[in-house]
Amino acid sequence: MENNDQEEIRRPLDKVKVLDLTHYIAGPCCTKLLADYGAEVIKIEKPGEGDGARRLGPFFNDEPHPDKSGLFLHLNTNKKGITLNLKTETGVKIFRVLADDRRFEYLTDLSHKDEFEDLFLPRIIQQTKREATEKAQKVGVSGAGLHTPQDVVNDRRLKESEFFFELDHPEAGTHPYPGFIWKMSRTPPVAGRLAPCLGEHNDYVYRVLLGKSEEQMRQLTEEGHIGTDYIPGDH
Repeated sequence: MENNDQEEIRRPLDKVKVLDLTHYIAGPCCTKLLADYGAEVIKIEKPGEGDGARRLGPFFNDEPHPDKSGLFLHLNTNKKGITLNLKTETGVKIFRVLADDRRFEYLTDLSHKDEFEDLFLPRIIQQTKREATEKAQKVGVSGAGLHTPQDVVNDRRLKESEFFFELDHPEAGTHPYPGFIWKMSRTPPVAGRLAPCLGEHNDYVYRVLLGKSEEQMRQLTEEGHIGTDYIPGDH
């Protein structure tokens, strides 16, 4: 179940606020890490459709539904979710009110990729995944095998460290979710918030944070700038 006391426990990124415009996998994975460690991440999705990952399986009971995608549910825990149409002038104005001008840059150095593969691959492929992983960790190399879902769920070390925790979603039901990559002694991890349904936190962001009235909310919804309903036939 969702932990209602999570806001009372101090976490490393408690003072960080993030507007999440990413979709599908890579970006949401990054912002999930920020959310898991306390940042207030507000995920922005297109009204009527949402993140494309909502339409990617696997789905609970093999029933395709935008609120039952296992991929989306995993990548968006601990985030708040709103809808906003960024293709309208009104939507862009609202976004500018929410946003600031900070920029982040990431650099990945792949210049030594071929050299690394030539040196290590012949040795690695002669070992099992577990053997290669344990040998690498013993000498201080950060690495792990490419595990199947069954490998991960049954991993002895993950069970001993209580890596998985359960959340109860109104559409998808109760399931174990992957936990935190690392645990800190002074700011222990907290079993988090469910991945948001489409526009679940519209009221909080637009009314509480931005001070919109009920009439303004109704108008924004009618004009298609925000919303909580899916377009019929879109899932």
